[in-house]
Amino acid sequence: MSKRSVVIDADGHVMESMPGAVDWEHELEERYRSRAPRHLDFNTGGGRVFMDGKIWAKPWPRGRAIKGQDEPFTVQESHSGMWEPEQRLRDMDLDGIDVSVSFGGTIALAVCGMDDADLALGISRAFNNWLARYCQASPDRLKGVAVVPFQTPDAAALEARRAVEELGLIAVAVPTHVRERPLSSESFFPIYAEIERLGVPLCVHAVVGLHNLMPAGADRHGKFFFGNLLGFPTETMHAVASIVCEGIMDRYPDMRIGFMEGGAGWLPYLMQRMDEHYEIMGEQVGAQRLPSEYVRSDRFFISADPVEEGIPYVMEKIGAERVVYLSDYWHYDAKFPGSVPHVNAREDLTQRQKRLYLGENAAKLYNLV
Repeated sequence: MSKRSVVIDADGHVMESMPGAVDWEHELEERYRSRAPRHLDFNTGGGRVFMDGKIWAKPWPRGRAIKGQDEPFTVQESHSGMWEPEQRLRDMDLDGIDVSVSFGGTIALAVCGMDDADLALGISRAFNNWLARYCQASPDRLKGVAVVPFQTPDAAALEARRAVEELGLIAVAVPTHVRERPLSSESFFPIYAEIERLGVPLCVHAVVGLHNLMPAGADRHGKFFFGNLLGFPTETMHAVASIVCEGIMDRYPDMRIGFMEGGAGWLPYLMQRMDEHYEIMGEQVGAQRLPSEYVRSDRFFISADPVEEGIPYVMEKIGAERVVYLSDYWHYDAKFPGSVPHVNAREDLTQRQKRLYLGENAAKLYNLV
């Protein structure tokens, strides 16, 4: 690597649901193979996955068109780096990314919304195996985030252990809620205890359009525009408030937590509002200190899009050490390639802030130091 600071993409993606990307019947243990995910062409363009008795992602009732295309997700079809690691490495070089941390796509992110909890476990194990092999193409540069079935906490804790200790994955992902249960639900405590023991972070990743995991307000508007616009930040607000205000960071004092792909500009406002509510009615929640103290702690991290104008303000309010860079590789709205040069060209960020944002903070979040 060059003498420049190491760039770590804290949130990129693989896309295991594309046709030919993963042979699910081969990857799944034998007892799950009859229920393997199947790719479907879809009449509005792009594709879907049939699994757990449903079509994923959930079709929106109207208004999904974007830039003349029926489906924004059709853009992914040419992004083979999402399932071919050699191409991923070339793409990383194109944007100046040294290390990429990958979350799953439709199938992996849907695990916690499945009705069939046993199938969710089988798909989790198969996906984690596949992702670990993907990362083995360049273990120093490609890192993976495990999925586990939060519906069955004991099984999820065991899978987290296997994924980290045997497969080498470096974090555990969870959506902003699990089938309408907040992340502070006591039922998830066995998973958090194991994540803390393993020394890896819990990464909360917003999703849009997946059954049982739909974002707040999605049904009200019925359009992908609003689901994407409002769903990611508002769902991440729910998750931050649940984790921070209900004392999860007190109960698990060594667990690092990252909040991914929901933006960051809203966080100072939410932090102030959480403090105000805590001062008035803090006895209703489990936190032992002002919520802002947890947000400013060295265990709290949040991702910000490279083009977010509010990054300097967020850093001022919560600490420059709390904000991490994401490419969102290779989603239809990702600012890729060119996201790293864009950050380096920004005149509103100091060199120290750029260094922290582009790599050093993510290294602490994922224990890559």
